[in-house]
Amino acid sequence: MHRVAPPASATRDLRGRCEEAFAGVGRRLSEAVISTRLNVTAWGRAVQRCERLLETEGVTVLLHGDLHLGNVLDGGAERGLMAVGPKACVGDPCFDAVDYVLAGAGQEGVDTRCTRVAAACGPGDHTDSPQYSVRM
Repeated sequence: MHRVAPPASATRDLRGRCEEAFAGVGRRLSEAVISTRLNVTAWGRAVQRCERLLETEGVTVLLHGDLHLGNVLDGGAERGLMAVGPKACVGDPCFDAVDYVLAGAGQEGVDTRCTRVAAACGPGDHTDSPQYSVRM
């Protein structure tokens, strides 16, 4: 997907996608199911880090925008893996890899997982992958 040029008149960028997520999680910080895992201070640090990363975007590509293990289906030998449930936007290609980095980080550690996911993604600048993946 990242090899497809972003549309000339992209209506949704990664900053807008992140702001939607900030608002959605921010509204729920007082709920017990959220607050037991994420406090306001940690959330504030996460938002600030994301905002700093958004200022460093160099390459802009078409993104799935919500790519995680639950949004990938096995289409069989003929189709292979299929990404579903997109929240399409344009932005840094490292953003789409974040959940794949963190999914295995518990066993390997974030740095090792970042290196492995970057290698699997093929040639390109993946220098922001570790930054997008740092846990708060």
